[in-house]
Amino acid sequence: MLTRRIKSPDISIDLGDPDLFGNDAAEEEDRDVLASYFVEKKSLASFYSSSRPLKIVRARKGMGKSALLRKIDHHVSRQESAAFTVKAHGADLVGLADLSSSDPLALIGRWQEAICRLINLELSKRIRFAVNDASMLIVESAEIANFKERNVIGALLDRLKFKGVPLEVAKTPARDGYRLLKAYTENAGALNAWLLIDDIDSTFLNTPDARLRVSTFFSALRKLATEFAGLTIRVSVRTDVWTTIARADEAMDKCEQHTHDLTWSRAEFRSMQCKKILSYVQRHFPRSAVAGWSVTANASDLLALVFPKTLTWSGRPVPADDLVHRLAHSRPRWSGQLCRLAGHVAAMRGSPRILMQNIVAVLAQFRKLRLDDLHREHQHQFAAIQALTEAFARGDHIYDTDRLLETIHEGFVVKYGGLGNLPPLDGRHVQRPLELAHFLFRIGFISARDVHPSGYVGYVPYEERPQLLANSINRDDGFAWDIHPSYRRHLGIGQKKRQRRQ
Repeated sequence: MLTRRIKSPDISIDLGDPDLFGNDAAEEEDRDVLASYFVEKKSLASFYSSSRPLKIVRARKGMGKSALLRKIDHHVSRQESAAFTVKAHGADLVGLADLSSSDPLALIGRWQEAICRLINLELSKRIRFAVNDASMLIVESAEIANFKERNVIGALLDRLKFKGVPLEVAKTPARDGYRLLKAYTENAGALNAWLLIDDIDSTFLNTPDARLRVSTFFSALRKLATEFAGLTIRVSVRTDVWTTIARADEAMDKCEQHTHDLTWSRAEFRSMQCKKILSYVQRHFPRSAVAGWSVTANASDLLALVFPKTLTWSGRPVPADDLVHRLAHSRPRWSGQLCRLAGHVAAMRGSPRILMQNIVAVLAQFRKLRLDDLHREHQHQFAAIQALTEAFARGDHIYDTDRLLETIHEGFVVKYGGLGNLPPLDGRHVQRPLELAHFLFRIGFISARDVHPSGYVGYVPYEERPQLLANSINRDDGFAWDIHPSYRRHLGIGQKKRQRRQ
């Protein structure tokens, strides 16, 4: 057998078991398993309370937005037996809505209609006996939409109408979802429903039409949360997308109070690592003494089951969980991928724990995954994104604005045959290299480099200064530009300086 198991008082852990570090896709993880290693934060307490009808979580990819929504789903199923959840991805809603209008009020109404239809479809599954016109029509509209089998009684209701909802069931049930839900709640009272929407921005393009569609979606949520008692809405959005649409639509200011930026401190990251290990032990060795350990009292012991106490990085010892936190740049998904890759190598080599040489062995692959992630996430916005990032290969990691634009022009635009040959960026023809620089800033490939008088170097992301690189009047506000460390090594960035030092 290729795997090597390390010993603890009464268990052995398979370092190559992919379940050890959880599932990268939260929507594919078992709800109970995810809940067992999810780290609760005081700042997230309001997300579990129905007294806050609308909450929006913002974060970059891999930070745990989907995991939070799935954890809320688990919480509702365990704590609120009378409540029901309606789960959807952005694509589900887009398929239900006609978003062809350019009128903001019309789009808000169409988003509301699509969301109410989604709630009605779930509600129809829970209406065991339709005691009034509204509930009968909800069931019937679901049947006609092929979400439930059509029954004999339904066939007799084809021409049924009721006061306040001029709905001819046989022809137009899908168009009156909002009024139908309104009528239902007037009879039945509060909904006691949780609406969980993920990835509304999964294929976002930074065009006027797309910005309007997404911003009106959030306006529609705010109206629904106000109008329907007992409806609790939780939704996720990428931080850069929120910043982009907020700049374009002042109505987003009213949604700002409902937002929360998801981040993880080093201590929370350590707790997450410990909880994943403990959860694994409790699932695979439920009768062991280790299964009775706690993250609070036995954090170091739990980490010692998988890692040495310290790992050597840049010539000095660093706590293992701290190094993983740094290499993963505080993103839970990235840490799981890194540990899984290194654990597999450790098992193949017979290492007693995940050692530094195991991590070093997978860093090239891990960094390639990070760049591939970036390309996949934004390929739909700019088809030549890979060639654009390759323009920085084997160069430096710090650029002033003039040199940044020169590199983009000489290393990408010229080689591509000129601006006229470039694919569209967010659906528009690229007219200046500055637009490509702003795109790289927005997606996190580069950050503004802020050098303090003390010598400390800080980094300013797009979310803090979205106006940088947006026009020629104040391109950089005195900042230089730094390529994100996750992408440097795979592109050979900074290697010349390292070779000169050697």
